Amino acid sequence: MAKCYFAQGSMSAEALELHRTGGATLRARTTRPVARMLTLGGVIAGSVALVVGGQALAVRGEFAAAGRPVATQAQPAPASLATAQPSGISGSWTPPEPIDSSAGTYGLTGVSCPASSFCAAVDGNGNALNWNGVAWSRPSAIDPSAALTAVSCTGQGFCAAVDDHGSAFMWNGRTWSGPIELGPPGTYLTALSCSSPSFCIAADTYGDGFKWSGAAWFTLGSIDSAYVSAVSCTSTSFCQAVDTGGSASTWNGYAFSSPSAVYPNSGFASVSCSQFNTCMALTATGAYVPYNGNNWESPGAADSGNTLYPPTTVSCPLPYACYAVDAAGNALSWNGVTWSKPASVDPNRLEAVSCATQYFCMAVDSAGDALTYDAPVGPSLSSLSPASGPLTGTTTVTITGKGLSGATSVDFGSVPAKSFTVVSPEEIQAQSPAGTAGEVPVVVSTPSGSSSPAMYCGDAFYYGGALPSPVSGPLTTMAPLRITDTRTGSSYPKAGHAIDSCSTLDVAVQGVGNIPSSSVGAVVANVTVVSPTAAGYLTLYPKGSIRPLASAINFTYGETVANRVEVPLDPATGEISVYNGSDGSVNVVIDVEGYVLSQSATGSYYNPVNPLRICDTRANNPSTLNGAYAQCNAKTLSPGNPLTVQVSSLGTIPTGATAVEVTLTATNGASSGYLSAYPAGQSPPTSSDLNFAIGETIANSASVELSPTGTMDLVSNARTDVIVDVEGYYASVGKSLEIVSPVRLADTRPGSGEPYAGKTLSGGSSLIVQVAGASVPQGAVAAAVNLTIVGTNYDGYMTAYPPGSPVPTASNVNWYAGTNISALATPKLSSSGGLALYDAIGQANVIVDLEAFYD
Repeated sequence: MAKCYFAQGSMSAEALELHRTGGATLRARTTRPVARMLTLGGVIAGSVALVVGGQALAVRGEFAAAGRPVATQAQPAPASLATAQPSGISGSWTPPEPIDSSAGTYGLTGVSCPASSFCAAVDGNGNALNWNGVAWSRPSAIDPSAALTAVSCTGQGFCAAVDDHGSAFMWNGRTWSGPIELGPPGTYLTALSCSSPSFCIAADTYGDGFKWSGAAWFTLGSIDSAYVSAVSCTSTSFCQAVDTGGSASTWNGYAFSSPSAVYPNSGFASVSCSQFNTCMALTATGAYVPYNGNNWESPGAADSGNTLYPPTTVSCPLPYACYAVDAAGNALSWNGVTWSKPASVDPNRLEAVSCATQYFCMAVDSAGDALTYDAPVGPSLSSLSPASGPLTGTTTVTITGKGLSGATSVDFGSVPAKSFTVVSPEEIQAQSPAGTAGEVPVVVSTPSGSSSPAMYCGDAFYYGGALPSPVSGPLTTMAPLRITDTRTGSSYPKAGHAIDSCSTLDVAVQGVGNIPSSSVGAVVANVTVVSPTAAGYLTLYPKGSIRPLASAINFTYGETVANRVEVPLDPATGEISVYNGSDGSVNVVIDVEGYVLSQSATGSYYNPVNPLRICDTRANNPSTLNGAYAQCNAKTLSPGNPLTVQVSSLGTIPTGATAVEVTLTATNGASSGYLSAYPAGQSPPTSSDLNFAIGETIANSASVELSPTGTMDLVSNARTDVIVDVEGYYASVGKSLEIVSPVRLADTRPGSGEPYAGKTLSGGSSLIVQVAGASVPQGAVAAAVNLTIVGTNYDGYMTAYPPGSPVPTASNVNWYAGTNISALATPKLSSSGGLALYDAIGQANVIVDLEAFYD
């Protein structure tokens, strides 16, 4: 077995002492890091020379990978600073800029950039400094007695930093706290990652872990028996920790898994997770190992065979965009398929890199310098709003992007816009010309060039027919029926027809299975996105009509996620269209849960209720459910074993209810899986209502038929907890469902140009959205609204309820900090047609799109 050695000494040490503990493993605490803990790829026999405080030191014996890499001798400065670029992005690294003359021997040791307008960096002399998007502040001494080793920020208002003496420091947006002791004074903290201001994980050279709760740090105990070199957290329920022995451990919200040997040939130097199911780890020898949500994949050579000093850190803002820096001053990038060749960007050792987006990164080096990766600000488009309009033109389109100043033309396909106005370097208002049915690229030209003519989803405009007519009537609920599965090898319609980027798939609904072959006006369905190759959204609408602005479901790279939709059909063909608003392909599964017949009184009518929690399988009764509502307490679902839930006769749900509208929330999943709800006593359907990843908390709504006794069954293919919140029920009397073309009721993002722009929610606050008005008549009792959450800084959840009522113990959508997610809700409205949206924790922007109402 290889032996692991750690060096003990100080900056002025003239010799290194190597101490053996436990036979094969040697450990030592440091009063200061000596040459930053040596990493030597693999096992080396013989002797090496170290330079510490100007003294050459001979060290003999076997060495295993042990921490951050350093060169064993001074490296000559490169003759020139080349440009390192990720594939498909025309950016470059700036030359190194001195920002920290007081960094000392250890240089800048860490950097974290949650946004291109804010970064924090720390150095080996206990200093911290901030970037405001333009310039760096002067270094501020926050830890003069130790070396700061890592920093992690979730936003301008929160950062954490750790040092080599067992202390942590917290940034509140204005000042740093004093030291908070996590371990004994000799504890060398090496790894740190924060996913929100209420959750951080830190680890030390002994493999011990520590957790920040938002108010205090707690000891987790041993994560690993080896030196934890890096940790990356995307949420409170998912982190990956890697060690210098080539093992990895996963955090599931409660504890870390036992270390799993992933790459024992060499120690891990760094890991970065861009989302819940995608990580990239780099080894001390320059290899890379991706994580796909369930398994670590086969390793590859990050340097493609070129000479490369071991990478020190990697940062992945997206699954298909990672950036790494190494001890020889090289930078390289990952485009989702391959790594670029290392390019020399710094004559010094690069210590850390952090990327806010695929277009902006900051790196720091051992000399106290910083360098920035930034894409040029030539004309590029990011979105059109609205992105569709009638054939006659005259649609006022807001074009957003970068580098739009001085625009000389705006073209819709080959036809110039009727008129346009440059509002700012990021916005143009243009009036669409007349066009023919289909999609055309929008191109903005400036003196510095033109935006890409390729039809990426952010710069394509769709010419369609008339808006669909509303469809009104009772809902006919049904056992879930799969009408489409585009995955190759499926036995359902459209098998093998993944939807390409910015493309549309037409799907037949009327006459499929037991859906009537005529007079079907609208459909209620669960739509699941599978294996998207890029982040984006889906929009569903009647075939042949104008594509609406609203999205039905948002997704990230590689994610499996579902949402419910209510959409009219093309009256001529009985079809719907599914538009893929991403720059990659996506598979789609559609399961019908009900339909509305045109001009028919057949079906069930809706009765909304104040949100009512009737089931929570978690242990310790966190929802404080009592009496009949405690029916699911501590009854975590096991794979394949249905749980029967009584629905009727609870609260205001009568005995005669035939179906219910529910929000299903999965949490604490032991592995990735799916959940189905169906009438109790029947065979489980082949369809799913909710998909979840390991440890993930995620919600989706469903229309669920009840058994004659008013019960439903819940079944999952993985061990998980589930929460059930009822929003309303169907019976022989009640209100008709009226499905309309989606209407945007609210968009709280600053500058959105939509109602409630700038009304970003803060934790513990509610936003009142007026639903009844131009699109919804007064007297409507409930609305089906798609809630899209963006711009969050904490993990959280949102509850929709009638204004004037107490905030209920229920949720409609759950999210992780920094992610976009959509969920359909069918809440009760106030007597004046208002809807309250409660944001439980942290900042969040919400987009509210109306799909239907009950009148």
